[in-house]
Amino acid sequence: MNIKSIKFKVIALLAVSLLVMTLSIMSISISRASDSLVKSNMALLDAVKESKKEHIVDFASSIENLLLSRTADSTTV
Repeated sequence: MNIKSIKFKVIALLAVSLLVMTLSIMSISISRASDSLVKSNMALLDAVKESKKEHIVDFASSIENLLLSRTADSTTV
């Protein structure tokens, strides 16, 4: 096939256009997937943070109740 032929130029233009479109779509897809993963991980971290917060509050409450019961006991000095 002659490089100067119109058929070759059209095929080359279509191939380059297809390559550019594919690279653009891949770039956008990777960017959006990365953003989604970051958001998902942040949501998981928020859930863990809330869970740990509740555990600490429960622990402090149990310590408070233990201290109150010990001070209410008549044998405690």
